[in-house]
Amino acid sequence: MRLFANHKGKPRKYIFNPDFDNLEVEDVSTFFKAYESGNLSPFYKSETPLEDSEQKHIKILAGANHNRLVKEDIDTYSLVMYYAPWCQYSSALMPTFKELAQELVGESDLMIGMFDVDKNEAEDLFLVGTPVLRLYIKGNKEVYVDYNSNERDL
Repeated sequence: MRLFANHKGKPRKYIFNPDFDNLEVEDVSTFFKAYESGNLSPFYKSETPLEDSEQKHIKILAGANHNRLVKEDIDTYSLVMYYAPWCQYSSALMPTFKELAQELVGESDLMIGMFDVDKNEAEDLFLVGTPVLRLYIKGNKEVYVDYNSNERDL
């Protein structure tokens, strides 16, 4: 069972996996009390992160390592393509993004990554549609620039 809640203006998802054969009202009450007291951790889906998951020059990001690789390293810029494999626009942009990444090989203060939004979620990552190209700014990863184009090209 999932609880979707608005926590401090941000949507959060919490998982409740009771033994339904022996479920008691007290179990549900305990779950909601834990939520209300702030003792539940939000759930974010994630592929298993492969720490050495570089496609030559592009890091394959997962929900579990997104914030560490993208937001916590303030000494580099982070350019990330958030995509959905089924999205025709993501598929059309993918070769151009990979070409751009190849052109930027050797930039020591730039991390380039791809994030499959169908299989992964990350805290404080909210997107409307795909693909999204986002450049996180060196020194302050709370500041970012989204590349927007009606043509959905580079």
